[in-house]
Amino acid sequence: MFKFVVVVSIFCFVFSLTTLAFAREGIQESSKSSSGQELRLEFKENKQNLKQDFKERKDEFKEKEASRRAELKEKKLEMVKKRFAYLSRHLNAYLLRLDRVSNKISSRIAKLNAKGVDTSVGQAKLNEAKLLRDLAKVAIDKAIIDAQSVAGAADIKVATDKAVVSIKDAKTALFNYHKKLVEATRALKVSRELREGTESAEKD
Repeated sequence: MFKFVVVVSIFCFVFSLTTLAFAREGIQESSKSSSGQELRLEFKENKQNLKQDFKERKDEFKEKEASRRAELKEKKLEMVKKRFAYLSRHLNAYLLRLDRVSNKISSRIAKLNAKGVDTSVGQAKLNEAKLLRDLAKVAIDKAIIDAQSVAGAADIKVATDKAVVSIKDAKTALFNYHKKLVEATRALKVSRELREGTESAEKD
């Protein structure tokens, strides 16, 4: 009987130790599982934070880029407006100078006519120049309108190209006006020299 009690006691003791060992292993496994889950959650959270941070940085970059492009567009438009404003003033100033030349030629014709000089050729050239002057004025007005329309245009490039073409046309029209005035001046010079040559021959 005593041996039986001893054996049972030993069995209970061993069973207790085994149970305790399994309990410890269970606790360790549970602890490991809990720790692994925490790591996964932390990793997932960090990944989400990185994604959010990347998205914020990307949005910030897009905003800065859009702002930079808008600023460059505004500067370019302002430069174009100033350039066209200068060209418009230049075209009108050129026209005004040519008009002064035209008036001087008219005055010259009147003086030569008073002296009996035949100015018919010079007068014809001047008349042609005045017609070209009207065409130049129309071309300049169109160039100015096209240049001013650039600022409010939906397509800046198309409007700018159109204004550039109009300005070139205006310059060409002014050149033609100028050329005809030069022809009128030369015709009057020939008429005067011819008259002076005739008078000199008559005196001789």
